[in-house]
Amino acid sequence: MSLNPIRTVKNFFRDIQIGGKFLGGGIESRYGDIGAFKTSNSQYEMMDIIFSGIDVSPKDVLVDVGCGKGRVLNYWLTKFPRNRIYGIELDPDIANNTARRLRKYDRCSIITGDAVENLPEDGTIFYLFNPFDEYVMSRFKEAIEKICRKNGNIRIIYLNCVYKDKFENSKLWNVSDLSEGKKIYDTAYIRYVK
Repeated sequence: MSLNPIRTVKNFFRDIQIGGKFLGGGIESRYGDIGAFKTSNSQYEMMDIIFSGIDVSPKDVLVDVGCGKGRVLNYWLTKFPRNRIYGIELDPDIANNTARRLRKYDRCSIITGDAVENLPEDGTIFYLFNPFDEYVMSRFKEAIEKICRKNGNIRIIYLNCVYKDKFENSKLWNVSDLSEGKKIYDTAYIRYVK
């Protein structure tokens, strides 16, 4: 998606509504050697499009894998006011800043560390904006399948879905395209098949 000044201004105003800080701009990962990609931000208008097609009940527990500065968390806090929310961030500096910014929201927790090792077992909807490499995605798939054995209602929204074949090549998952005909990144909607 190209830089659009109107979108940037809209994002700015939506950002400051929750936590009072503009969240634009990416941050290079200090953890590239273990498969982590640059921290970037999902656009609100893209999330509006994606989540208009996803059924989210108040019982769903939302997990942003690689939450970075927390724009998706901002979106969820306003869009889904009754849901439990987690953000997982590998970089402790970024995680601490995000946790500090969102500290007044009791239903939102920031988990610092490797997402694969720290997936909340009560999570039902997992959001990823291509946060890590192929090896880590394979580890993520294995870890989330363990959660699926306890809670079969798992859905994954995977933007810029470079490694979606990990799920497409498995009989345990149904993968569909959320981006078809829409002006958003390639987005896979991945559901666990019980």
